[in-house]
Formats: sequence, structure tokens, C-alpha cells
Amino acid sequence: MLVKNTFLDFAEEDDGQLVSTPQRRSSSIPPAAKLSFDETPVLSPKAPPICSGSLSGMSTTSGSTATSPREPVADRDGLSPALMRLLDRPFAGSTTVMVQNIPNQYTQRLLLRVWREMGFGRCLDLLYLPMDFRKKCNLGYAFVNFCTTDQVEAFRLLIDGTKLPHFKSSKLIVTAEARVQGFAANFDSFRHSLVMARNVAPEYQPMIFDPTTGAEVPFPAPV
Repeated sequence: MLVKNTFLDFAEEDDGQLVSTPQRRSSSIPPAAKLSFDETPVLSPKAPPICSGSLSGMSTTSGSTATSPREPVADRDGLSPALMRLLDRPFAGSTTVMVQNIPNQYTQRLLLRVWREMGFGRCLDLLYLPMDFRKKCNLGYAFVNFCTTDQVEAFRLLIDGTKLPHFKSSKLIVTAEARVQGFAANFDSFRHSLVMARNVAPEYQPMIFDPTTGAEVPFPAPV
């Protein structure tokens, strides 16, 4: 099957206007989805919570044989206690996902709001939506890291092949395993990237969260 409008497609097919999603449900529709006029599932902001906010008793590897691609972050000077706790967690396997075909009008915080309303607010510890600084729109894909592989599986099963709400777009979400895996490896990669330069607006930089509370953790200045 050919999927049009991939993350490399910058065609401005969206009109940029906020639209409301249909409220009618059919008994055959899963509780986490609605149907639009063309029968394509649209994510519902009222899906039941999936994450409890506590990692105790939860599977972290789910049988995964993945290994950490990087050594632990060595330079920890000036890091907050909350960030240190995130970095000290054991590698949990393949927990980082690339989400493609995001409508170009989405901001990072709107994307976060949608996923929190779906019940994933305390599953995420890192989110990055790359932006075109000149056009001030996203590039159509995002990277998100979860706490466990079980959460990744639930997330991918829910959103693959669906449309994101709020904007009129024909793009269907496609997810894939990211090249860089795990919170520590992604943190280290972003911390040393140009996107963390002081002249880059904070809303264009990666976001970090404490999954036990859902609170945002400030990303430290580049080293």
C-alpha cells in the first residue's frame, strides 16, 4: 500500500483552519477512535488512561533483546535531581518511536496535549517535533520516548493508520522504531545538537517529562 504525504512531503494541502471532529459513534468503533466522513479513524481525546504514573510492577522490556546504543551520560554537572533520576533508570529496550505524517500545523505542545488526552501523559519522558524555522511549521514527524515497551506497543496499536484531530488533513499516522533508542541516548544526542543552541526558540527544542507526575523537566543548557 502506498502511503501519500509522508514526513518528507511538504505539500501545503492543509488549510490551517481548526475544525471540529464528528461526535457520533457507532457500536462497532473501538472506544479510542471515531470515524470521519471518509471512514478513516480519527483519534478521540477521550480515550481511557493507559499509564498509571508509576513504574512499579510494570514490565520494562516485554521480552525485547535491544541493548543500549550508548554509554551512560558522562557529563552530569549541573543536572537537576529529576533529570538524574531519569538518566539513572536501566535501559528498557526499544522505547523510542518515530511518528510520521503529522499535519504540518501541529506544534509540539498541541501534539503533547492530544497524547495526554488519549491517556499517555505519564507514559512519555521525551518528545521532539522538528520544525522548519523559516516556515514556522513542523516537518511532519516526531520522536517520542516511552517508559516501557508495553506502552510503546499500546501507543502504536492505537494511532497507526489514524488521523490526528484539530486540523483538516488526509495524512494517516505511521509509526516506526527510531534509530536512537532510550531516554539517555536521546538526551545525550539532543544535548549536543544544534537545536539546543541559545538562539533557538524554546518551543522548537525537545521536551523532557517526569513520568511519575507528568511535569515538564527543564532541558539543561548545551555543554
